[in-house]
Amino acid sequence: MDGAVVYADIKLPEVSPLGRNLDSVQKPEHQLCPRWHGIMLQVGWAGNIILVAAVIVMGVWGDGSCHLCPMQWRLHKNKCYWFSETIQSWEKSKEDCIAKKSHLLIIDDQEEKEFIQKNGKLVWIGLIVSLPEKKWIWINGSLLQEKL
Repeated sequence: MDGAVVYADIKLPEVSPLGRNLDSVQKPEHQLCPRWHGIMLQVGWAGNIILVAAVIVMGVWGDGSCHLCPMQWRLHKNKCYWFSETIQSWEKSKEDCIAKKSHLLIIDDQEEKEFIQKNGKLVWIGLIVSLPEKKWIWINGSLLQEKL
């Protein structure tokens, strides 16, 4: 047997960097979360689904009664009002309103008129005289109601 080559499979135990045999360390086969984790996960998903459904329903079937105004504007009924702090001519005020994607005040009813009067500030309204009829009309083309 001089010069014979011998092959052998040797399986050595794995050794960790700390010098411990890894086979002797107990490894958990499968860690389970407590049962209440799964229940809470399902409750969370159900809550999210309900919230998404509510948002969709309100967007589709909502009555649109929620109105928001830009900053520094005031909401009254379903209209937004902006009261300027600077005194300007009627024409400049009209241009300022157009720049804000709005228009001068058009008073629709007595209640709106009282709201504006309670403000205590002078305001320009969108009322002009039509020629040659010499009738008062609002800038949107509607006629002034005599009772206002």
